[in-house]
Amino acid sequence: MTPHPPLQDPSEALAMLASWEKQGADQLARAQTVGAAVESVRVTEWSPGREVAVTVDHAGLLADVQFTDRALAASPLSLGLTITATVRRALARLEAEVEEAVVAAVGEDDPLGRSAVQHYRTALGTARDA
Repeated sequence: MTPHPPLQDPSEALAMLASWEKQGADQLARAQTVGAAVESVRVTEWSPGREVAVTVDHAGLLADVQFTDRALAASPLSLGLTITATVRRALARLEAEVEEAVVAAVGEDDPLGRSAVQHYRTALGTARDA
């Protein structure tokens, strides 16, 4: 950051402070928009055999598990593996849906949005090189 030349009068200082205040308010509004977009995302994924449906919330936490009658015919081991695989697929979709929600909220080129998506990928363990 380059140093600012000395201010000539108090009105310059007031204008600079007003500009900083507006910039801070804009960043806060964008951050709140990004946060609301992320928090609105939930993903429900069905297993391929439709034995189980899982729902993960925006944080990637299991929010719901539903079983169909087909689940009753599965062994406990098979059902556990099916649930785990279905949760993994839901988490993969979650990343994509969060990214879509953030882009819809603040645009693809917004630095805060890009940073939030990258942080999200890291938190979910799906980070990739940009």
